[in-house]
Amino acid sequence: MVLAVGLFFSLQGLWLVLPFSGLEMLVLGLGLYLASRKVYRRG
Repeated sequence: MVLAVGLFFSLQGLWLVLPFSGLEMLVLGLGLYLASRKVYRRG
């Protein structure tokens, strides 16, 4: 969803939004990875 919004705004001429939406997805993915690793380490 975030990438779609970033792509929409970049197609409207606001191309600077796209790198930040990619960065947001990277941070979100890293957070989910670290959280799942911590959960599976307990069990």
